[in-house]
Amino acid sequence: MAMVGGTRGLATRVSGPLVGLSRQDFAVGLSVLLRGTVRQRLEWAFNLYDLNKDGCVTKEEMLRVIKSIYAMLGRSTRPPLRDSVPAEHLEIFFQKMDRDGDGVVTLDEFLDTCQQVTSAGGWAASSPPSPPPRVPRSTTPWG
Repeated sequence: MAMVGGTRGLATRVSGPLVGLSRQDFAVGLSVLLRGTVRQRLEWAFNLYDLNKDGCVTKEEMLRVIKSIYAMLGRSTRPPLRDSVPAEHLEIFFQKMDRDGDGVVTLDEFLDTCQQVTSAGGWAASSPPSPPPRVPRSTTPWG
């Protein structure tokens, strides 16, 4: 049974569900995700994948975490995921993040790529998108 540790006190089994997360780690992680700056949230996400805490995410580390996440989702996912999906997502991630092509993603590469997406208005934006403008209700009787 392979163990995957994403943050201090967090462990999952590749073939099963979450097995350990302290209340303190849960509270700290939740606080960072809800109240942290964009950089703090990105660092938290990077550290989730940097299993040996050496400042680099290897393909092996990333694949172990991806497989753990999919294992937690279970086979009840609709439509069912193909067995090749984790490896496909891994390759897409590394194509985007591994800027110097050395086979690892550093924190700087991760932050730089995410910040570029943020500045382009993508998924790592610091605040949720603004709601659409309110349209005043018509004062006419038909709508």
